[in-house]
Amino acid sequence: MSRPNAMTNPHLQIHLPRSRFAALGWVCEFIFGEISPNVRMVPGDDAWVVVTDGMRELRLASIFPNLERDRSAWEMQNPTEPLGHLIQTGMEGFVTRIELPIPVIFGRPTIRRSDTGLVCEADLFGSIFHVLSRFEEITGNGRDQHDRFPAKMSLAYRNGFLERPIADQYRALFLDMLDYVWPGTSLPEASGRMEISCDVDEPFDRSVRSISSLAKVLGGDVFKRRNPALAARRLLNATVGARSTHFDPCYTFDWYMDQCEAAGLQVTFYFIAQRDAGAIDGTYDIDDPRILKLLRDIAARGHLIGMHGSYLSFRDPDRLRMQRFRLVDALAKAGLDQDVIENRQHYLRWDASCTPDYLDAAGFLYDTSGGFADRPGFRFGTAREFRMLRCVQRAPLALRQKPLIAMEGSLLSSSYMGLTDDEALDLLVRLRCAAEDTGGNFSLLWHNSELKTNSQRKLFSRLVA
Repeated sequence: MSRPNAMTNPHLQIHLPRSRFAALGWVCEFIFGEISPNVRMVPGDDAWVVVTDGMRELRLASIFPNLERDRSAWEMQNPTEPLGHLIQTGMEGFVTRIELPIPVIFGRPTIRRSDTGLVCEADLFGSIFHVLSRFEEITGNGRDQHDRFPAKMSLAYRNGFLERPIADQYRALFLDMLDYVWPGTSLPEASGRMEISCDVDEPFDRSVRSISSLAKVLGGDVFKRRNPALAARRLLNATVGARSTHFDPCYTFDWYMDQCEAAGLQVTFYFIAQRDAGAIDGTYDIDDPRILKLLRDIAARGHLIGMHGSYLSFRDPDRLRMQRFRLVDALAKAGLDQDVIENRQHYLRWDASCTPDYLDAAGFLYDTSGGFADRPGFRFGTAREFRMLRCVQRAPLALRQKPLIAMEGSLLSSSYMGLTDDEALDLLVRLRCAAEDTGGNFSLLWHNSELKTNSQRKLFSRLVA
């Protein structure tokens, strides 16, 4: 087939399989954003997704998902491994912006010409649905000690593409094929950006709670971390107590905001509004006068405030709703007339089968819990903001996900990857490039309590600058 002549704003129909119409309609929204009036979705043959203008067509295999089956049988629909890989297209005149080879989750890794356009035997729409919905987490049983689905159990980790925004790349490949059949139809891509956030777990150094805990931490500063300056600062902080935060090694908020403002970045700070699981939910109360002052300072400098859903809240809609109200009330006590519309779950605890539904019902418009705790990467296969799905009922939510790509603890903590600063920087730069290459955002979480040392501050400064 010769390359067709350019068309201006062709009127396209997308025929989606009847049995998957709701699920793949959600994928269409992810691909196209607001569906153009020139693009209309209609029910079609169950074996194919077909894009057509009545003369030319782009056909894509459609295999997954079948959500009408009994929920107990969903697990059987997960892909067979090892996955195939699309190595090259082999078609003159067809250029894709993504790096090949690329793994194919469902279908065959083949794209070929037809008399009327292109045929893609890879199920790109179903593959996007699999990663975007976190289907493997809904159907899988693997959890870590905090009842979280770990990165190392994911399809992406096992098949070496956790560091690739695979859903974004499938989207880009589809749009490249669309542009090949109908030249000039490519969607304009927004420029990716860096997003910085801070989970306020420990605003004040908890080692001052008792003499024994202080002595233990001071010993660690001197003999393990070899940082006598940090030990001296802790002692000064213990001496002045709650009268001042000047010497508190965890109270790094002014420095944090200074660094981000110099780079033109707005920070979102997430606060725990209820300590319903004890010390694991931090050691501060949201009504503490020092916290109310901090809330005022953050807002006065033009940064944002969100909720850090407590340790027990990710499967509890009543807790989420009550905690949101508590944080709104604390903001009012601080003299701030603003709502709380954004959330991130403490410890990144998340249940893909229910947490999005509960956050939506609690009135949140955004969630940013979408990263793994044990490794950085693209948990949802995307660095783009997207509307979430009530997967069991196959209905989109108002709640939107802004995926988290990396957290400092995942890279630097000995409990996880234990990288050196240079190794962490190299990995973060790679992830940022991967996110922004397809128009996504690089979202980095860095805790205020992990800026105690000069090396931590230096690494943070290099990243935001």
